Amino acid sequence: MGYRQVLRLLGALIVLISEVARAQLGLGAPESFASEQMLNNVVLVEADGEHGLGFIIGRVGDVLWIATAAHVVYPDRLRTPPQPASRIRVQVRGVPTWFSPAEPPDLARNDIAFIGVRAPMANMTLALFWRSNVQVSQITPGQPLRIAGMPGLIAYSPSGTGKVSGTTQLPVIEIAVGMGQAGQSGGPVASAEGFVGMYQKSAGDRVVPIGIIHRAALDAGRPWELLPAPLASVAVRLCLTAVTGGMALPDINGPAGPVKRDTANCVNTKSGMNALVPPQHLVLCDPPQVTLPREPQQQQLAVRCYVDPSGAWMSKTDGYLMIAARGDIWTIGGLSQSKFGAFTGLLSGTPPTLQVQMRTQTGSVATGNLILTPRRLHGLLLVDGQSFAVDMER
Repeated sequence: MGYRQVLRLLGALIVLISEVARAQLGLGAPESFASEQMLNNVVLVEADGEHGLGFIIGRVGDVLWIATAAHVVYPDRLRTPPQPASRIRVQVRGVPTWFSPAEPPDLARNDIAFIGVRAPMANMTLALFWRSNVQVSQITPGQPLRIAGMPGLIAYSPSGTGKVSGTTQLPVIEIAVGMGQAGQSGGPVASAEGFVGMYQKSAGDRVVPIGIIHRAALDAGRPWELLPAPLASVAVRLCLTAVTGGMALPDINGPAGPVKRDTANCVNTKSGMNALVPPQHLVLCDPPQVTLPREPQQQQLAVRCYVDPSGAWMSKTDGYLMIAARGDIWTIGGLSQSKFGAFTGLLSGTPPTLQVQMRTQTGSVATGNLILTPRRLHGLLLVDGQSFAVDMER
């Protein structure tokens, strides 16, 4: 057998072993859920023989600090004083050793607890990596969620195992019943955008938002090293509809580069900031850009493209006009060669028809409509009861 054949067989064997290992660990195929970025932080928590999950939030020296559900480590937390489990231990992913806390866990509100275990750095390599880009206010009913952990195994739960249900009012996010199961309490929960919070099974299927856990850790004087990370773009289909009175629709300049509209006025682009490319020179589009969420379902966007009146306009008989944008209106000034003198005022309305209100220093008032095209601005104004024709080019 030749050298190259041996290399090919060796490569195929490595791929096969990797796929088998992924299957045994429950990793499944790679997907957009941010839970894959949190796997190294997930730990098993055993308390008096019962299992739960938790996640590493930081390290101080050789002490790892872990957030978990309080009911996992305080089965008698309603007693006065609350009673922790008599035997608590933690296992970190990839390390066979079980670690026991030197002190009882910190008990916080909203069924949260923090465990500190002494785990020498020489025993492991840990990557504290966390996507916390999503805020609670952005979690919407029907949004799919996923738990980064399974009972008795540090792995991934099946995708699509739960959705936000009801409202997202603090301090908890209600989720569809049946998402999780016993043994998953304390595991971090992710959406496609980022981490949402901690799953809790005992009080009904719910998630405590990550912001509340963060505040509880700081209040308890515990470290917090879970920093936001940039999100990779995912494929998104965006369909454009023209607002009545608008011009041709724009193309899109997405995170992966320019994309053209198809016959249905849709584009296949990426999540993140997408700029709308006006259909021609001297044209603006509203909105000028759109930030698409990391959700693969089709997005809809209504767009109005219109001629930009800003700039210098010239006439052979009436001098010039200068127009500048000011919010939803434009300032206008000029016509200094007219028999009325120089005008200043405002333009408003929706192109191509603009309403004019101008006056001179001597008190002459001009009102009326002007018609706007990319290279021409024309119409009739009424000035002190007299009709005044305006015809400007640029």
